[in-house]
Amino acid sequence: MMGSTIAVALTGSLIDSFMTTHLRNYSSQDQLRAVLRDISVISTFQEGTQDIIRGFFGDVYHLMFKGILGVAAVQVFAVALLWRRPQLMLS
Repeated sequence: MMGSTIAVALTGSLIDSFMTTHLRNYSSQDQLRAVLRDISVISTFQEGTQDIIRGFFGDVYHLMFKGILGVAAVQVFAVALLWRRPQLMLS
């Protein structure tokens, strides 16, 4: 359970960094902060910029999903290494 929390926190931090780095060219710093706080602000941008920002959010979501999936796979592998037989003994 703790590993999942760490994975979400880590990917959230990476996403924030990824978004600010890549969207810096398409919006001002204030606009970027507003978009990261509230996604509905995207509707105030020009149509082309909206598509770019939405594309970045899609890429970031995909990246976050991969990160969490990777951590889950490592956890399953760790549990498999800890598995001992027989686990349950009935008398």
